[in-house]
Amino acid sequence: TACLDEAATLAADDYAVQARLGRRWFVNTIANLERAERATVSLRPVKRAVVIGAGPSLEAQAPRLAGLRESACLIATDASLPALLGFGLTPDLVVSIDCQLYSYHHFLQGLPPAVPLALDLASPPILGRLASRAFYFAGGHPPSRYLSAHWLKLPELDTSGGNVAQAAVPL
Repeated sequence: TACLDEAATLAADDYAVQARLGRRWFVNTIANLERAERATVSLRPVKRAVVIGAGPSLEAQAPRLAGLRESACLIATDASLPALLGFGLTPDLVVSIDCQLYSYHHFLQGLPPAVPLALDLASPPILGRLASRAFYFAGGHPPSRYLSAHWLKLPELDTSGGNVAQAAVPL
């Protein structure tokens, strides 16, 4: 019975997430369609990339990251952007996957105009309006995947881990 109880708990947790965020995913996806259709950002080939998260070691690693500027593409998670800008480091790309409006708080210091912003189609529409160079991908949300498969072909990115750094790695 312990296995059944655990399975029931996991199902209830998943249902709660779907119920809470499902409407937000759908509304954001529809609101982002026009901008996603017009997006023309293309990425250059990269041989070496460093994904930068907002973990507790970021401050200690800032000098090392600055030394990698010439030899690697610096891909920042949205949460790491304010700290990087505070250290005087401008990433080559920023990734954001969350559908909730609090993601906007990561961009209150601004986004340098030359830096592309990779957004899940279900991201808050305000993020696409903030970026002069935004492009969209289909994360794991059903409306995004459906639209990408049947109408607006978008790159697909695995966001199933729910972690922006984990999603940035295959990018």
